[in-house]
Amino acid sequence: MGQAQEPLCKRKIIDTLAVPEKLSDDALDIILGFSECIGEEATLAFSYLDEVLYARVFDGEKYLFPLPFMLSEGADAEAACRNLAAYSVREMIPLIITDVPRDEMEFLCSVFPHIDAYTYEDDDDTFFIKVNNECDMLSDVPSIELDGVTLDELRDEDKEKYADLCRDRVLNKYWGYDADEDNPDGDADFYLDVARREFADGVAITLAIREGGKFVGEATVYGFDYRGSASIAVRVLSEYHSMGIGSRATRALISLSKDIGLGSLRAEILNENESSIKMTSKYMSLEKRTESKTYFTLSL
Repeated sequence: MGQAQEPLCKRKIIDTLAVPEKLSDDALDIILGFSECIGEEATLAFSYLDEVLYARVFDGEKYLFPLPFMLSEGADAEAACRNLAAYSVREMIPLIITDVPRDEMEFLCSVFPHIDAYTYEDDDDTFFIKVNNECDMLSDVPSIELDGVTLDELRDEDKEKYADLCRDRVLNKYWGYDADEDNPDGDADFYLDVARREFADGVAITLAIREGGKFVGEATVYGFDYRGSASIAVRVLSEYHSMGIGSRATRALISLSKDIGLGSLRAEILNENESSIKMTSKYMSLEKRTESKTYFTLSL
């Protein structure tokens, strides 16, 4: 156990609440309680679902999540924690849960197998915890060499080619975003910095795909769900298409994912990306197909 800073209620935060109009008296009391002890240095928002009140704090540097408030005896505490985890995964935010009473620690340890817990300076019966995933537990970016391709850490000398990959509109229509639109001022350093920051935050592992020592694409493990599963994706520079690199990189990425302790993988592909769907179906099992995407899973 380590020592932390002051309890959440002593931090200075701006009241920017986002809640439904109709709330129970208990929920309103909780909101007012937070509001009475907040100041000017951070922001606070609430949401409400299935008799559970969720709070989110941004302290200017990171997001913090107070332990969800159960507003009835029938509220599902485990489901509430899973909802919090799903939100952090979706938004690519590290999961830090604050204001945890000592008697809730055993429960949280049963929900999340890997946590770091710290007491507050003036209250050793209250904790904040950092929920860890397989990415968090890596000290260095992993690497693997398999089938003639190498997956390893992005290097400074990769940044121009990596930026070209990130800006390729033909490729990125299959990834569901336009880099120029999302990041109009992003230079080559920007994309490299994002990849490195995401690894440091424990939300994604972005690897260079190399063949013959050359940077030819990107392989990513992301969406770590704190339950031993994550998503994978591969994209290859257009000049290296139709060379089997994507297929070999996928095999290598699956092997690396098992090496770092994941128990299962997911993949989602836009339906118009028929070549990726065909390739992925060789290694992963079809889960479902919707109007827009095809979903795959794999047990490791």
